[in-house]
Amino acid sequence: VPDPEERAQFFPRFGVKGFDWPARIATAVETKLIDLQTGEEISEPGKPGELLIKGATVFAGYFRAGDGGGPLDAIDENGFFHTGDVFEIAGPGNRYYRFVERAKDIIIRG
Repeated sequence: VPDPEERAQFFPRFGVKGFDWPARIATAVETKLIDLQTGEEISEPGKPGELLIKGATVFAGYFRAGDGGGPLDAIDENGFFHTGDVFEIAGPGNRYYRFVERAKDIIIRG
């Protein structure tokens, strides 16, 4: 686990091949980073990209997402939720994502 002073900036790379985690949730979730310009998956440390999450713990979509009730592109065709958060691969053994910034600042309210 990263330094306790910085722990809140890190997120485990659940579902990434080659990493085993003791938490049961790790088998139900898949995560990856994608390049914000190209959409290609990022596998090298230190390169920022948007965090995508897929699994049983991720909601199916926004209520009324075609009627202006939420963004249509939050869930992609492969079932990944686009978080809008920018992370980079970091930490001991590159087992974590480190938070960098928000890709865009939006507030959806109804």
